[in-house]
Amino acid sequence: MNHAHHAVQPTVTRQALDATRHCLTGCAIGEVVGLLISGALGFTTEASVVAGIVLAFVFGYSFTFVPLLRGGMALGRAASLTLAADTISIVTGPGGGPLDFHWGQFLGAGLIILFTTVNILGTRLGGGLQVVGSGLKVALIAGIVLGGLASSQGRVANFQTSLPAHTGGIVGFFVALVAALWAYDGWTNASMIGSDIRNPEKNLPRALIWGTAGVIAIYVLTNVAYLYVLSAPEVGGKTTPLAPAYTTSAT
Repeated sequence: MNHAHHAVQPTVTRQALDATRHCLTGCAIGEVVGLLISGALGFTTEASVVAGIVLAFVFGYSFTFVPLLRGGMALGRAASLTLAADTISIVTGPGGGPLDFHWGQFLGAGLIILFTTVNILGTRLGGGLQVVGSGLKVALIAGIVLGGLASSQGRVANFQTSLPAHTGGIVGFFVALVAALWAYDGWTNASMIGSDIRNPEKNLPRALIWGTAGVIAIYVLTNVAYLYVLSAPEVGGKTTPLAPAYTTSAT
């Protein structure tokens, strides 16, 4: 048995992990430096984006490449490992094979490019797109709520059903609450765009208060519709997404 091969393998793996960590750190620093330089020199929005991307690559590769050189690795091997850790690994699947692409990945990438382009073109256009997108989401949720409340399969008696107590306690409650808190993340983002809001002294507090109240109302009404159609044991017993069972019971 070749023990030397097995002794080298963990070292190479550790170096690859360190290289990836350095790359991510370098990318973050490069983007921030690009933002600071662009603001100081008065770059346009487009030039600021280009500067941030270029410096992210420069810092990202440097934070991987330089430590490998300082560790005594040969120039060629350091360059190849940097390329593998920071570039090739992104498009490499399990076992070194190609990535398994699906149409949803391309759709997601296209939407990111679309939204980024729209926001680069101007805050007014980006804000309008956000309003349309938010309105569409609220309209779809409203359809789910109204469909459930109007369903002939709904029963008021479902609100009297309950589940047996679980042992999670207060810790389990907050663990379950984590996913729901993402829906309330908008109020923190709203404070970051105060300079782009007209009359922020009045409109920003209104957005924070009414926006949060609106999300609470949507969540409560959605759960009311769910429990009107499904009993508590039916909801609690689902280990798969609730939507299929809800749709089947509501129709």
